Amino acid sequence: MLALHLFCRTVPGVVAAPAVVDSLFPDATTLAFLDSSLTSSEPYAQTSSIIFPGGEHSGPLGFTFKHWVVDQGPNHGSGRYEIEGEGAVATSVRSVVTETHAGRATFYDVLRAGLTPQLVNSQVDDEFSLGWVGAFGYELKHHSAMVRHSPTAISNPHTSPLPDAALLWTDRAIVVDHARQVMRVLYLEPVHRGGSDHETADNAAMARAQRTWATTTCARLEELVRAASAEEPTREANSDHPTAHSEHSSAHSVEPSAHYVEAPLRFRFDQNHAQYLASIRQAQQSIAAGDSYEICLTNTAEGPPLSDPWRAYLQLRTTSPVPYGSYLRFDDVHILSASPERFLSVSEAGQLSAKPIKGTRPRSGRGRDSDWWRRDLMESEKDRAENLMIVDLLRNDLSMVAAPGTVRVTRLFGIESYSHVHQMVSTIEAQLAEGKTAVDALEVAFPGGSMTGAPKVRTMELIEDLERRARGLYSGAIGWLGLGGAADLAITIRTLVTDRSATTFGVGGAIVTDSDPEAEWQEILVKASALLEALGAEFVDEV
Repeated sequence: MLALHLFCRTVPGVVAAPAVVDSLFPDATTLAFLDSSLTSSEPYAQTSSIIFPGGEHSGPLGFTFKHWVVDQGPNHGSGRYEIEGEGAVATSVRSVVTETHAGRATFYDVLRAGLTPQLVNSQVDDEFSLGWVGAFGYELKHHSAMVRHSPTAISNPHTSPLPDAALLWTDRAIVVDHARQVMRVLYLEPVHRGGSDHETADNAAMARAQRTWATTTCARLEELVRAASAEEPTREANSDHPTAHSEHSSAHSVEPSAHYVEAPLRFRFDQNHAQYLASIRQAQQSIAAGDSYEICLTNTAEGPPLSDPWRAYLQLRTTSPVPYGSYLRFDDVHILSASPERFLSVSEAGQLSAKPIKGTRPRSGRGRDSDWWRRDLMESEKDRAENLMIVDLLRNDLSMVAAPGTVRVTRLFGIESYSHVHQMVSTIEAQLAEGKTAVDALEVAFPGGSMTGAPKVRTMELIEDLERRARGLYSGAIGWLGLGGAADLAITIRTLVTDRSATTFGVGGAIVTDSDPEAEWQEILVKASALLEALGAEFVDEV
């Protein structure tokens, strides 16, 4: 078994995480940036951003992995896989991909293969470690055991032209820790355990490459900190309202410009107003027939491609600061996410946590202030009922991998407030059963129940008919699964996906028996507003 050291070097001080991307990886064709742009005293605010360089900036063990659930070629049944990169981990993953073509393995077995290296002598004092990072698309549901074994499963699912999974296996990362006011440079080295002269030489070469990268990266980060410190007095002196030192004050002066000007963009929904209302009524008929209790119906908006996705993301993180934002770049495919929702986290000790969102109100509108809308959401029996159904669904999902008696709801119907909306959030926690892993938890819980409805499998089958197109990367998950056993994943909502041909995003809501179709339409417009505002775009409803 491959054994790896995880090393960490610390640089005192912080700069804005996007400035690190701009300075160190401006030309990267592959990149993952898990970004907390919400730093505050709120308990749901994250305090670190993580940058994973890929492609030409990868280390000797890093590689890119893509998967399409449906392949139009000879391996139609097992889907299509692409792996770009070499090294021992990539070789192990390729061998399991071969097994998927033979029907003896699944996508989740491929993930497990990437996490088989043994991590020894970690120098990192928190839960984060290197491994898989990227985006998991909604159509990966077809790999779950529940769907594969369902007698009514859709045999010809809707397909997306984009990958259903776009991942990096990464052996390098930079952590910008706003709370501790430090930056950490992480990298992996193979453990030398004897072997042939050739293996010894290869391991030594990999170690030299990683140490050289770490030394160079630390030096460049130190330069950024010095530049920010030199600019700080000037910035304060020129300010009409100098501010006290905050966790971000040292970073403001090197924050890249978020001003993003795009030619006027127009987005159209896949289902227009009348069609979406008809789909809602059809969903309610299915609920009345006993096929479902709650259906999370979504609609996809499409517009032209973005001329500068990175600058658009900087604008999005400015207008919609969130705890689980992200920017992913895989060649021509860019994913810009302002997600407020944690899907699933797993600690190295096996502590599971899920935080579904169900229930949304605007921060203002209709002559009402933010406090009124917050109270309206808090007191809504309908939203509480929707939220409770998803809580019960996730309790059931997690119970399949949890130690008996450990699943519990630690927070019910909490309210979290973001730039544009108030959200109703609950928290479910559990302890992984002995022998179970973060990949096992992902397999039973994916897609997140807040994006499906209940009962899960039957409701997903109904969604196939109601939505009439693939959701793609939307409503899946974005995040990381580490070699140390921990994981942290967000639900892919409030997310733009753009390539050379188009830009899309999805919005939706939970449909129940007493849902008002027009109110549901207004809710998706509220959810779309943050993305449209960031782009300076407008929505066009075609009759």
